[in-house]
Amino acid sequence: MAKLKIGILRERKTPPDYRTPLPPRLARRFLNTWGDHAEVYAERSPTRCFPDEEYRREGIPVVDSLTHCDLLIGVKEVPPPFFIPDKTYMIFSHTIKKQPYNRELLRTVLTRRVRLIDYELLKDSEGRRVVGFGVFAGMVGAHYALIMIGKRWRAYELPQARTFHSYEEVRAQYPALVIPPLKILVTGRGRVGQGAERVLQDAGIEKISVDAFLSRDAVDRPVYTVISSAELYRHRQGRPFEHAHFYAHPEEYESAFKPFLRTTDVLIHGIYWEPRYPRLLTRDDVDDAFRIRSISDISVDIDGSLPFTFRATTPEDPFYGVDLRTFEETAPFQTGVVDMMTIDNLPNELPRDASEAFGKVMAEKILPRFIQNPHDRLFTQATIADAGRLTPPFAYLSDWVAGREA
Repeated sequence: MAKLKIGILRERKTPPDYRTPLPPRLARRFLNTWGDHAEVYAERSPTRCFPDEEYRREGIPVVDSLTHCDLLIGVKEVPPPFFIPDKTYMIFSHTIKKQPYNRELLRTVLTRRVRLIDYELLKDSEGRRVVGFGVFAGMVGAHYALIMIGKRWRAYELPQARTFHSYEEVRAQYPALVIPPLKILVTGRGRVGQGAERVLQDAGIEKISVDAFLSRDAVDRPVYTVISSAELYRHRQGRPFEHAHFYAHPEEYESAFKPFLRTTDVLIHGIYWEPRYPRLLTRDDVDDAFRIRSISDISVDIDGSLPFTFRATTPEDPFYGVDLRTFEETAPFQTGVVDMMTIDNLPNELPRDASEAFGKVMAEKILPRFIQNPHDRLFTQATIADAGRLTPPFAYLSDWVAGREA
């Protein structure tokens, strides 16, 4: 049986992504166990957070072309011209919500007969994602919330996470912060929420119950709470909230978010949303009692669950403001304005930490399982396209890809 040749892609998006799905040390660990069945190559990269030399030191060949490889693994989308025909790719494709900026990507996947496996769709038997960067998105998103607090309430200056080599260096900054007595709300109890909680706890912020959060108007110290879909939505006919029923019939639910608008100072928004779900709030919900002044929007659903998310920002210019009366974009950190952070690639600010965590799952679970059976259920359910066709679960994308649907 021929060895599976695995190629680690160079990330080519602009601005650059510094992460990798398989760091050098973990590539070597993987080969120590699976070297009789696989080979690993790294495409030469000038931007990867692990320099080419680190791969060479671990015995991983660094090459200019991956055309000889069978499975190509990356992080972000591959620019359409760089797809190699008749190969299998594992990436985050960002196509299943019909993202307009990736329509050409999916067209190219089909014309070049690529098998496209999306990490976002790799799920266990309970429907839980098995690999992702969500924890680090939550961590960096919460770090930005701390930066925004310092700026909005003129309490301190805190550098961005990307200016540090690791999260350990980031965390070392927190004991010096004097955080005002504010109420911070985290939406989502998944990986993103867990990452956000880690930062808030490392910053010495106390967690309180949802009931206490809603009942206390003022606090004498910074506090936070976390809510999930069960607190965010309610059934229109009073039926008890059930996650499975909500996901199957979201049209039967409405937002229950309004009480939090009057008791929250800072929102860290990390819950999954798609267009068939109710919006958490609309412009009509923003009145004189609206209290939120800073939002770290990790989800970045443009024109989605929040009426303030107009666009994605960048680490070079991470913040903008929204005038609460006119809903026009303005400078942040002013009176009568809600501050927004909407960077859509937050884990890239802690690239080595994020890559190590992601790569551990790849080396120990994903790649071994692919070697054993590339058509395992784990991979077939995550395959968007193969051999020039959309797979049946993703046939709904056909009109969009063909241009018959906006």
